[in-house]
Amino acid sequence: MSKNKATHLEKIGTGLAIYKRGVSPYWYARIWNSRSKSYLVRSTKCTVKADAIEEASAIREQISGHQRILKVPQEYTFRYFAKQQMIIQQRQVQRGKKSPRYVSDDVKLLEREENGILAVFGEKDVREITTGDLREYLDLLNRNRSSQLASDTQNRHLYVINKVLKLAFEQKLVSALPIMPREKNNDQPRPSFNPNELAIILRELEALVIQGDQIVSGCAISHDLLALIGLLAHSGLRPTEKEVYALQHADVDVVSDQENPHLVLTIGQSKTIPRTVVTLAEAKSFYEKKIKSWAYESEAEFVFFPNFPDRKRAADVARRQFKWLLRRLQLQHDKWGNARVLYSLRHYYVQQRLASEVNIYQLASNIGSSVNTIERFYGRFPSPTDQRAAALNSKGTKSREIRDAKSKTYDDLEILALHADGISLQEICDLTGQSKLKIELLVINAG
Repeated sequence: MSKNKATHLEKIGTGLAIYKRGVSPYWYARIWNSRSKSYLVRSTKCTVKADAIEEASAIREQISGHQRILKVPQEYTFRYFAKQQMIIQQRQVQRGKKSPRYVSDDVKLLEREENGILAVFGEKDVREITTGDLREYLDLLNRNRSSQLASDTQNRHLYVINKVLKLAFEQKLVSALPIMPREKNNDQPRPSFNPNELAIILRELEALVIQGDQIVSGCAISHDLLALIGLLAHSGLRPTEKEVYALQHADVDVVSDQENPHLVLTIGQSKTIPRTVVTLAEAKSFYEKKIKSWAYESEAEFVFFPNFPDRKRAADVARRQFKWLLRRLQLQHDKWGNARVLYSLRHYYVQQRLASEVNIYQLASNIGSSVNTIERFYGRFPSPTDQRAAALNSKGTKSREIRDAKSKTYDDLEILALHADGISLQEICDLTGQSKLKIELLVINAG
């Protein structure tokens, strides 16, 4: 046996072991180096096994400390790959394949001053980021909070980190991606209204508009708020600066079809991608009342709160006036205690469309969302509509008719009549309870 052959191998822990060689009386330490992806071998200068174990651990700690002191080359840092990933995403935005938020939302999470992704991982070597590091990051996000971050928010942080690490993996710098810890989503019903509550809101608002002297947030309650609520509730638009508040009269096409009157809205910017929205007939009525009360001078004029060129200001006024109106009517919260906001009108639209059994794919396209999102937040929490109540309280009339038909006794003439009507032999067998052979003989003899 060679004197250099390793013997007495003893594993101490992950990436650490000791062994002996015939050429030396000392134990050797074998240490895994995650940066170089290879083993380092050092002599412990110990002949006693217990001393060798202690010395091997000290050697590994010394090597790890030295590596931490060494500056990670820029091209190996998480920050470097995060920058590259954002450049890739920006190109997709420029080609029109993604919304600008595809970049801006990720940048916000990356560059947060306190506990941002780059603040924690920026100078780290992408080859050394582990699942444990990711769990520690989630703990850091929640450490000084009175309540834990929502699961969706935590998963969003992890999603951005994973995209950056995947880029390093694609460039073969990382041999394997760390397992992403996932927080289970605790889906809750979206705060909304029922049709009676919406009718109360609109009725009260119409009275205030006629009155004309109610000032909220420095502005009179006017047709702007009335038309805004009517449009949101009957179109599913998002009440955001880049969607409903960016709407200009040039973006509105009025379709006056007698059977199906509606508006077609062109949304140039949105949370997802540009799209056209087909509204319900009620939205057309609210829009026409709005332009009748305020004749616009230019197609480029904003539809809602045109007196405010600053769209953020327009959104703030609408939000405060709506909040004031809900407090006045004591409709600030739904039955689960969730606060209602202008976004709740979008949720109302989706729930009512689902209750009317519209095609879910058409609905997802119209509101600029996904089928998965609709199923998660609306399909799982259906509104208590008349159609749903009727379906659940059905007496099973159709099933009873089928059972009655099967329990009936058919004579030969009736069986022949069924055959003459073009009903298949198998269907006649199922209906009458007679064997296929018996029916075939009956048909042959009758012929």
